[in-house]
Amino acid sequence: MNWLPENDNGCRRGEYYENLEILRQIDFFSGLDLDVLKILAYLSCRRLYRSGDFIFRRNDDDGQALYLLTGHLQLLDDEHPLLPMIRKYGAGCFLGGLSLLGSMPRLFSLKAVSDCECLTLTREKFAKALEQYPQMMPTVIKKIIERIRAWEQNCLMHTIDREKIQTHCVGVSLL
Repeated sequence: MNWLPENDNGCRRGEYYENLEILRQIDFFSGLDLDVLKILAYLSCRRLYRSGDFIFRRNDDDGQALYLLTGHLQLLDDEHPLLPMIRKYGAGCFLGGLSLLGSMPRLFSLKAVSDCECLTLTREKFAKALEQYPQMMPTVIKKIIERIRAWEQNCLMHTIDREKIQTHCVGVSLL
């Protein structure tokens, strides 16, 4: 595919090439053909969030994945006000990849704790790319499987006392 994006997606030419390079670095998309990555880079949008803005709230099904370019985000558990903050994210984090594949109501809320810029891709736009390149799906599924296994292995490795492993948090790789 030999085309350059126009401005109809709100993406400047320079941003398109930056988006392409970022997508090439994200593990979720690694292994995809360059033509697919070009389409995803074109369909991706940059969004600015101000400190205090919610990117999404618990139970939202916003259908978007994001890559944090600048700033910091907090994952919040709105239902437990005594310990609401679960973790923080900084530049370089990719969040929400599974929501590109289907309905995924959020279990938590995500809030900007500083001004942020994110590269976003919606489920609908991802589906358009998938329609054009259905052969990309096995690669995406493989990456998801690798991430689930790595997450579970990390949980096991960081639990020093095997008797205190939260058994309900392991076994995901058996799904």
